[in-house]
This record gives sequence, structure tokens and C-alpha cells, in this order.
Amino acid sequence: MSFVKEKDQVAGGAFLGDDLIFRPSEVLTILYETKAEAIKKILPPPLVPYEKPYVIIAYNNFKDVNFDAGLRGPGYRETALYIPATYEGKMGTYVAAMTLNTDLGAIMGREIAGYPKKVGTVDHNYKDDRYVAFSARHGIPYATLEGILDGEPNDPNFLQELAKVLTSDPARPGFGINWTFKWTPGLNGDVFMTTPLLMEGWKSKKDLAPSRIGKGKVQLVWSDDDPWAELEVERVLGAVLVNVESRMYLKDVVTHPVDPKEFEPYAFFGYDVMPGSAFNPKE
Repeated sequence: MSFVKEKDQVAGGAFLGDDLIFRPSEVLTILYETKAEAIKKILPPPLVPYEKPYVIIAYNNFKDVNFDAGLRGPGYRETALYIPATYEGKMGTYVAAMTLNTDLGAIMGREIAGYPKKVGTVDHNYKDDRYVAFSARHGIPYATLEGILDGEPNDPNFLQELAKVLTSDPARPGFGINWTFKWTPGLNGDVFMTTPLLMEGWKSKKDLAPSRIGKGKVQLVWSDDDPWAELEVERVLGAVLVNVESRMYLKDVVTHPVDPKEFEPYAFFGYDVMPGSAFNPKE
């Protein structure tokens, strides 16, 4: 294949507006509560925090996708950090961070839809009722998830609370929203070359097998480059493991311009810290 390509030859048709399909997807999702001030600090405007300071952390074992051949086959693994939030009354999840083990999926996610994807070490072990997954970069395992899938969540209201933050949009039953931000880096000291956009990305899931619920555990270790521990764990509500077909609808993405000056302090959530920087995220 040449350096010169047609758009239907790359990225599984993503540049044609085709749906991105993840099938089957084995997803371990844990809902936990953090401190309200932590979410208020990092959630970019114009997004509004959910009424409860919840965080969703999920491990995705995408066994087959229609857009990434990858070094290990047609799928990849990914850990993601989500914050439930609304925009103009619409409920969705703000994607705060993602780590995955493939380069093309990371490039596509960042450049097409503004997902803060980074390549790292991502893996899991699933045996009997125990599912353990982790993400690491620069030698630091900053996120470890564990589900003990014995049918008993940490909080008896776990499934109801999870359903509230993953609720479908009333105008499109069965569809949910991911909130991301897309912007083009500027030159000569300007952060933005174009107006940054809030991306309203639509998604859906279809169950392929019965889900398993249980107790969840999340361990977050501080990393300057991947500060997931900034959303510290106050209380875990539970864990659920599902096998689903997931779809993202590129033709349905809606964009909302945001104020550059207001957004600028939040713009670098997908970047590492410059070596020698005086910035201390713990202060």
C-alpha cells in the first residue's frame, strides 16, 4: 500500500462516516463515588456535574473491531475513566482519560472525535468469579480494577444508580452520549488554531450474553502524566461484567463551539507533563 491512499482504504471506513463496531466487547464497569470538589475542579465547562459525584471506570476487552487490524489482531484492550455530566439538560459521560494498547485506535480516537487516548500497557485476568484489569504507563500502574462477580454488589442500589448515569436520551431510546472536546493546536504561542468544540458522540450497546454483577474494587496510584488518582475513591457501589456489541455513530456526532479562554485551562487533559515543568498537580 502506498503513502497515497483513498479515504475508503483506511480506518475501516471511519472517514466515510461509517459506524464503528466493537463486537464482541467484554466490559468490566465499576461505579464509585469521589469528592464533589474533585469533579468540579476537572470537569470542563460548559458541562455540568451530575447531582452525585460519581465516576465510572471501565475495562474494555474489544475482541473484534471494524477499524483497527493492530499488531495482535483485529481487537484491542482499553481502560477508560468517565464522569457523568450534562449539557443543556442532556445526560452523558465526559471522557476524562483512556489508555489502550494499540496506536491506530488511539490516533483515530483523538483526531476524529477528541478522545484523550494514550497508548500504554493494558491487560487483564479473568478466572472463575474474579476479574482483574490494569493500566500502566511509564512504569506506573496507575489504575487497577477488580470485580468479584458473586452476584452481590457493594451497594444494593448499584444497578439502579448506574442506570441513572447511563440513561438513554429521551429523544433516542437505547442511545447514550459521550462528551469529548476536539481542538486543533495553534502556533506561535496560541493554544488553539480553531475554535474548540464540545463533541456530542452517540453510542449504543446490544447484549450478547447475560451480565454478571458483584463487588468492585478500584486502586489508583498517583502518576503526574496520568493523574487518575485525582478522582480518588470514596466509596465503590459495585461492578458489572457485560458482553455486548457496541457501536459509535460518526454520522450522528453533534458539535458545540465553546469559549476558547474558558476552555483553555482544561485543554491539556490528554497530554503528558513536560519534563522539568514547574507545574505540580498535587498542589
